[in-house]
Amino acid sequence: MFSILCPSCKTSNHAQDNDKSLTCTSCGAKIPLEKLEDYLPKLLIIQGANKGKEFTITEENSIGRGNQNSIKIMEPKASRQHATIKFSDGCYRVADLHSGNGTFVNGAAIASVEVNDKDLIRIGDATLMFRNQYQYSPVNTPSEDLPKAVLGQKSAYELTKAELNYNTQHSFMMSQDDFNSIIEVEKANKKLRIIYEVNNAIGSILPLEEVLSLILETVFQYIPAQRGAILMYNEKDDPPLHTAVTKVANSEEQKTIHISNTLMDRVIKERKSVLTMDTMLDENLKTAASVMGQIRSAMSVPLITRDNLLGVLHIDTSKKSASFNEDTLELLTGIAGQAAIAIENAKLIKDIERETETRGHIQRYLSPDLVERVVNGQIDLDMGGKVKKATILFTDLRGFTSMTENIGAEAVVSILNDYFTRMVDIIFARKGTLDKFMGDAIMGIWGLPIFHQEDPGLAVQAAIEMQNELFYFNMSQRKIGKSTLKMGAGINTGDVVVGNMGSPKRMEYTVIGPDVNLASRVEHLTSRNHVLISENTYNETEGIVKCVELEPTKVKGIDRPIRIFGVVGIEMDGYLCKFLPILVEKPNGEGKLEGLIDIFDFNKFTLHIEPCDSITEGCELKVIIDMPKIIPETPITLKVEQCVFEKYNDRDDYIEVCANVVDLPDDLRKFFDEVLGMSNEK
Repeated sequence: MFSILCPSCKTSNHAQDNDKSLTCTSCGAKIPLEKLEDYLPKLLIIQGANKGKEFTITEENSIGRGNQNSIKIMEPKASRQHATIKFSDGCYRVADLHSGNGTFVNGAAIASVEVNDKDLIRIGDATLMFRNQYQYSPVNTPSEDLPKAVLGQKSAYELTKAELNYNTQHSFMMSQDDFNSIIEVEKANKKLRIIYEVNNAIGSILPLEEVLSLILETVFQYIPAQRGAILMYNEKDDPPLHTAVTKVANSEEQKTIHISNTLMDRVIKERKSVLTMDTMLDENLKTAASVMGQIRSAMSVPLITRDNLLGVLHIDTSKKSASFNEDTLELLTGIAGQAAIAIENAKLIKDIERETETRGHIQRYLSPDLVERVVNGQIDLDMGGKVKKATILFTDLRGFTSMTENIGAEAVVSILNDYFTRMVDIIFARKGTLDKFMGDAIMGIWGLPIFHQEDPGLAVQAAIEMQNELFYFNMSQRKIGKSTLKMGAGINTGDVVVGNMGSPKRMEYTVIGPDVNLASRVEHLTSRNHVLISENTYNETEGIVKCVELEPTKVKGIDRPIRIFGVVGIEMDGYLCKFLPILVEKPNGEGKLEGLIDIFDFNKFTLHIEPCDSITEGCELKVIIDMPKIIPETPITLKVEQCVFEKYNDRDDYIEVCANVVDLPDDLRKFFDEVLGMSNEK
């Protein structure tokens, strides 16, 4: 059902979906109708990729990047399945599908909300307008319950009205309020984009001068300036301002820029932004004409944080057509606030003798929750050393050196960067500290600089999660035809000497001592898919760690054999974090597939396996747990009950296989019973 206005008497009439024409209930005039789809609601992209594309709305529609969506948008910040728009409870509603960046309607973040004609939906950087000018309802709602129609019969202008809202040459086609509202939304979006770019510059691990240069670059992208400069302030200097960075449009080099002292004095004295829309008419700048030269318009904004003046951000232009106004001054003031934060952060880092380079070092090696404590002086990273208890993790890739000889330097860097990113995220998430990278090896520390009672357990949990993450990483590697990786991890707990060691110009926060060496020796004993821990770490985690004791082993530097334990899981906070890698024989006998045991009991297993078309419902699988010398390599026979393609972290493809146990050998039954308990449910 939809609403149509009589072209003769302007009375609102209601039409059914199958109507070919209407008779006006007021004047009796015959009203011809177009095909039904012309009266259905529409969703029009008015900003972002594919601007101008229109989608017809049915009763239920999905929005996102994935091909399965009825409304597919090419928006990098959109989730694969981002939101839905459907008719429910007598109205159209937009609902967010727990997307990463959220869904916004008319500027407000929403979970689920009713939308009406002309409402704006923002997903990432894309803005879509919902049009329902005919108040279409896909159910036979009584006419008295329908809202009053405000628009008439379809016309070429009406169908493109949403697009015209962004085209000033057609502004006469809408009310002034509508036009002003759209303009304000665009202004807000533009300001947010600029602030986003500035935040990216500030967050970069760069020296302060480079950060400020990036800020100027960002300003020039959005404000038509010809010259720009950031001047730093020190009241003890004479003069108190000195130029830190400059930029001239269409020039890659920094050039000397003469700025009016009169203008700078005003900013310093009043600590307020100064806008000069026309220097030729500004009474305050007449005495500075020789300096301003041909400059037509200028803006100077103070850099202030916590009531402290740090400097001035200045831009100007000689083009009359590009004169600045209150809107551009508001944007520049927002940018200045971000620039002031960058400067203040640099000073905080100097307080711990690191400067901006040191902040980069800290952010790369400490978990995010520790960084601010270090910057604020709450954690001491002085030169010298102290003896403290810590848990040390070493990981190393198996066979990576020989693999690199065949794939080239660029491929090596690409693989390692992706691998390191995933592994370090896990270390940080489990409250660890990244000590260093050593080729393809990683060294992590728990207990420093902040001690937690559960540090040994957190280190073991991190190692297990790193092994699991490597499996899914390998799924994405196979998908793009790249090499896969195997890793071993070794852990030890003990007293270490910790400190910020080195020289004042090049320091490294690290640990040394026999227990650090022992952790490295334990890692050297690992094979693929191994997490090995020392007796020290076992004693700290006894009762929660799930492991198998291996044969005592002699290692370099220790006279007696040491006890070593192969870890398969750890129970933390009532949840069993486990790592059970498997090799699955293809049903057609042509090789093996890698996988993980996810959920299990004596009757049924759930497996995550690399994609394979030959695994189907009803087929039998031969499965071997791939942890050499830790778990018996006796085949398990399973019969597939269900097979579903899935994604991990929205990028790594695998298949989830639910299978019934056909044959579980006694040695493995004993392992599952004694080591992991009779069953484990996720």
